[in-house]
Amino acid sequence: MEFTQAARAVIEDLKAGNELALAAAVALALRAWRTLAAGDPTAWDLFGLDVLAVQQMLYVQVQVEVQADPPHDDGPTRALLQQLVGQLADHHAQRAATGTDSLDERLEHEAGSIQLRRALAVLG
Repeated sequence: MEFTQAARAVIEDLKAGNELALAAAVALALRAWRTLAAGDPTAWDLFGLDVLAVQQMLYVQVQVEVQADPPHDDGPTRALLQQLVGQLADHHAQRAATGTDSLDERLEHEAGSIQLRRALAVLG
């Protein structure tokens, strides 16, 4: 499957509230970082470090692998990554704002949201 097709599928799953799509979004973002870092190492490494931090903080227990071809570093791919990471950041901001999780969990979600938005800023 092409990377862009996989990203679109994960975005739709995120919209539907699929919990595994959260980890799949992180996996796709990391796949993009590992593949595209050679083109602009500074920007992609900043992006990758923030996404890795979120993975280690919030997704260490949930590892998924998304089968997709390597991405291309072009406008459409970056736009899909921005949408994917943006939805992931929104999810964590929403989890931080609700009172259903413990304080520690809400703070982790808030930190994750901030780091994902920082990663987004690098792509923009």
